[in-house]
Amino acid sequence: MAKSHVAWVGVLVVAGWAAGPAQAQPVRVGFDFGDFTTVSFGTTAGVPAVAQTNWNADTGNNVTGLNEQKDSNGTGLFSPQTLISYSASGGVGDLTTIASGATDPNQRLMRGFLDSGTGGTTITVTGIHFNLYDLYIYTDGNNGAATTTGRYTANGFTVLTTDPANTDYTNTFILGQNYVVIPGLSGDLTLTAAGGGGFSSPINGFQLVSAAVPEPTSLALLGAGVVGVVARFGRSTRRRTGRPSGNRGLMT
Repeated sequence: MAKSHVAWVGVLVVAGWAAGPAQAQPVRVGFDFGDFTTVSFGTTAGVPAVAQTNWNADTGNNVTGLNEQKDSNGTGLFSPQTLISYSASGGVGDLTTIASGATDPNQRLMRGFLDSGTGGTTITVTGIHFNLYDLYIYTDGNNGAATTTGRYTANGFTVLTTDPANTDYTNTFILGQNYVVIPGLSGDLTLTAAGGGGFSSPINGFQLVSAAVPEPTSLALLGAGVVGVVARFGRSTRRRTGRPSGNRGLMT
């Protein structure tokens, strides 16, 4: 059930989002939107490949319920350098098939959502300290007997989701249905969720997951390996044809 017509929030967030060499456990920053049922801080929720603790929960249309303010490594988030804000034309809704007293962290993550309404939803995050990051968007709304299409655009990249009729999140994350990934983003984030015009695009939560960037030594080793393969291929070709290898032009 939508709580208000427009929500706009400004929050100072993180300076400690690490950028740099590849890490075994990428740093993750998760935000969970809802009414009264949100992920309990310190519990683990999300798609298994990127499930994290330390979700930052925003209840209602303000930041009074934003708790703990930390990333997946426990690093505090507030700093003058990063700003997150959002607007949702439909306010905040709750997935009616999940009880308000749910204790399962994933159900708590998926119960509440920003409602795109007819005017859509916009989320911005500025001053992100990852060189590259993957964006995970969690999405499920009260579509009932109607099959709905969601459209999400982040930094110019657009993805679609399909929420089948009479199918709400239970205990399984399904790519393209109740979550979607936009990989390899950089710089500030502008995420829009379409509303109206045949689109219903709820946002239950989202994660910024630092993407692994190969170190220079790794790139050098990779290049050496490619050179070795090319050299061996050239020697093999000369043995088979009896001709020196050289530029043969492009195949068309």
